[in-house]
Amino acid sequence: MVDLFVSEGGCRYLLKESFDIQADAEAEAFDLIAKLDRTKCLVINHRTQVHKYIF
Repeated sequence: MVDLFVSEGGCRYLLKESFDIQADAEAEAFDLIAKLDRTKCLVINHRTQVHKYIF
């Protein structure tokens, strides 16, 4: 299970949960960052315990 969070103004919001593939979550994060200014995303892969920030 891979979750996608959006951080804005010091708050973290769960945007979408339960991606099956980490690459799908990362692709959506990069798309959001291209559309929204000053947004950071966090992708958490619960199987591998990998946390990846995307700016």
